[in-house]
Amino acid sequence: AAELIGNSGSYSFKEVVTLSENVDINEVGLKIFTSTGAVESERLKINYSPHRPNLYLLAIGTQLNLKYTMKDAKDFANTFGSQAKGANRLFNTVKVDTLLGKAAVTGEIRGAIESIKTKLRTGMITEDDLVMLFISSHGFLDDNGELRIQGNDYAPEKRISTSVSYKTDILTHLETLKCKVLIFVDACHSGGARANAADVWDALLQMRDAPKG
Repeated sequence: AAELIGNSGSYSFKEVVTLSENVDINEVGLKIFTSTGAVESERLKINYSPHRPNLYLLAIGTQLNLKYTMKDAKDFANTFGSQAKGANRLFNTVKVDTLLGKAAVTGEIRGAIESIKTKLRTGMITEDDLVMLFISSHGFLDDNGELRIQGNDYAPEKRISTSVSYKTDILTHLETLKCKVLIFVDACHSGGARANAADVWDALLQMRDAPKG
């Protein structure tokens, strides 16, 4: 209970209210007891989560001749999309964008990844947030030994222009962001791929040793 200070029917008071992180929404209101009864104000609803970042997730899954890539991208997006709800939620808010199947052509993948920098610059993403990329497709190593990921418009006779470079099209944009970044690449060699296990391991080491960010 706080002491009301004032006169002529106008009063003010100061009080410290402790909010709980264990509920989705805290409600704060004012209840005044008088000689004739109690008067209660409308309740202010507060979403209080000071230690939780916001999450921006881009999930990409090509179709090609793969069975589960689109499903994996959908499931990944749905799993993290639910982490802004409930008392034990991981994030304050979650924004999810997806490129699936026919939408996951090479140009759209490049554009969606590049636009993340714009979202940070315009305040849609802040330096306290987490950016997460999930991409599932075929992968191969180019003539320089660098990992490339096929777009949904992949054509063997145009394998460079119809695929994205992990280094140039993904890392170049995301490693410079001033926020935390997590990248999940679900891409392997299949069919007539020429790379051997050692080449794949080298690509994984390159990803592991990429600059922090």
